[in-house]
Amino acid sequence: MKQNTLFARLLERFFNIKNSHDDLQNPFLNLLKNQENHLTTELIYHYTSLEGLTGILENKELWLSNSISLNDSSEIKYAESIEKEVLSELLESHKDDQLALDFLNSFLESKKLDNQVYIISFTSDSDSLTQWQGYSQNQGVAIGFKKDTLAKYTTQRSNEFFLVFPVIYDKILQKSIFQKYFLDLLRILKEEVKQEKIEKSFHEEIIQILNETVFTALSYLYPYFKHTAFKQEQEWRFVLINHKSKYQSNKTLDISFRSGKNKLIPFVKIKLTKADTELSDLPISNIIVGPGPFMKNFAESIELYKKEKGESFDVKRSEIPYRP
Repeated sequence: MKQNTLFARLLERFFNIKNSHDDLQNPFLNLLKNQENHLTTELIYHYTSLEGLTGILENKELWLSNSISLNDSSEIKYAESIEKEVLSELLESHKDDQLALDFLNSFLESKKLDNQVYIISFTSDSDSLTQWQGYSQNQGVAIGFKKDTLAKYTTQRSNEFFLVFPVIYDKILQKSIFQKYFLDLLRILKEEVKQEKIEKSFHEEIIQILNETVFTALSYLYPYFKHTAFKQEQEWRFVLINHKSKYQSNKTLDISFRSGKNKLIPFVKIKLTKADTELSDLPISNIIVGPGPFMKNFAESIELYKKEKGESFDVKRSEIPYRP
């Protein structure tokens, strides 16, 4: 049928890949990859407690927490609000184009992520006072991961993708990314509908299917947009989305739970191993011991661990004169 041919061609043009649910190649991620700090940053740091460090070293795994535990509870809704603002502007500028109106309105009315986002945060700042105050409790560490190597360790199979990118705080850039993407989608849709001479009666069906598929790509972008008030964090994120489309074969994630201050927090465990490569050592370049009364003892204990386990990372101490 013509609409099936159109759907296949649209997917190929929308994502420029052979497999429509291979989110690693979607255009949003290419935009994120081309951010200057993504190209120049080699190490990213995860601030954590002694307990967190032990879990990473001994279990060789990272925990991605559900977005409900983030310090800004409105984060995902913030990105959705930017998307809605852009869509409203585009609807106004295309008010005489029925196909465009139907297509753009479908995204305004589409489902949202709710509590399906799992995140672990990093920063490019190796010795940050605000990070020590907020994330490392009484005595903590900043674990310096090799960004590019870490991505190789954590690329998952079975349609699970573990993506590391810097957060975007500039609202103008955020809006321009959404705007360019929707305009590109609309242009491709209109070109293909015209070429295939698809009857108007099939437009709604095609738009519904495309909306569901494009939502998968959109959902990976939301966690990388934050309000400019958080810019000082210089944050990087690794993200997994727990959703399954009726048009795709994504499997749902294996969710665990841990205790929080006043609630149970869902999280996902990601092993720092990849069986089909020669990678062996943990992708850790250095460990910065945070300020505190037991900094010397803490650093020496990590040096002992390094020696006994045959690890190659460096152990350093924070230069910030701060006592938790």
